[in-house]
Amino acid sequence: MDSTDHAPTMTVADAITEYLTARQPQKPSPHTLAAYRRDLNTLLDHLARAERCHPRHLHISDLTPPLLRTAFAEFATDRAPTSVTRAWSTWNGFFGFLVATNLTDGNPMPAVPRPRTKPTQPKPLIGDDTPE
Repeated sequence: MDSTDHAPTMTVADAITEYLTARQPQKPSPHTLAAYRRDLNTLLDHLARAERCHPRHLHISDLTPPLLRTAFAEFATDRAPTSVTRAWSTWNGFFGFLVATNLTDGNPMPAVPRPRTKPTQPKPLIGDDTPE
């Protein structure tokens, strides 16, 4: 049985577990891994609420662009643009994994808008860092 045989029935929660396990060889810091887990699971809760189901009942095949847009809109209501962008990036990476492992046919994240963030300004040199 290859991964496409169980893709329609695989839950998002199980796919998240597989994704986080697959990231382990890259040796992400514990803080990075915790941020991925938090972003994935928090948005999963929003997705499930939008679908009026328990998060464990949401399947990969349920993750449509309209559902993702609805969940991200709700997620963004009380978060900074940088937090929304980070979560969007996490979900984009998650879908990259799902496509690479044949668990879904495509990545719907380009259909989900993300906030524009201001470019960061370089910090001025102060004290000993200032060239003479």
